Amino acid sequence: MRDKSPITVSALVSMYGLDALEAHLKISRDYVVTRDELRNTITHPAFYVGCPSAASSIATCARCSAGVTASGFAPLCSAPK
Repeated sequence: MRDKSPITVSALVSMYGLDALEAHLKISRDYVVTRDELRNTITHPAFYVGCPSAASSIATCARCSAGVTASGFAPLCSAPK
């Protein structure tokens, strides 16, 4: 399931499936998918599906993560330090 979870997230980003995306981001974290993997899973399709879908997906990712860092990004989607 760990390998399937990022595929599902990528498909939901591509389909602009924001309602289901939040749940699947949380499921991905349960399967120990890393923040970097999720970030890449969301940003890679942006080149193909367009910026609005990717930007909304990143916002959904930020909402489903606990807290917001000083940079304005939630920890789940933040860049590595």
